[in-house]
Amino acid sequence: KSSFSQYGALSVLAPGEGMAAPAPQNRIAAWIGTSMATHVAAGAAALALSLSVGPEAAVARLKASAGNVDALSGNVLYQGKLGAGQLDLAALTQRP
Repeated sequence: KSSFSQYGALSVLAPGEGMAAPAPQNRIAAWIGTSMATHVAAGAAALALSLSVGPEAAVARLKASAGNVDALSGNVLYQGKLGAGQLDLAALTQRP
């Protein structure tokens, strides 16, 4: 869990630190913030929808394929509050 991120009633987590994105003067920079996770979450949702039969199945597939992060040392205080875990697009695209 990032120090600035929310926790509690979450379904899944998306990365929000060290995300490469465009910067001024035609550069690429590493950005942080919950807004950096939105494009990852939206892309994962679109991918899940393309692999599933309906929104409920897509959400179920996203949750089932998420990687558990409760055991990571920085997350000990947040166990059970980080949803199904971190999005795992490789696992999401595996055939059930």
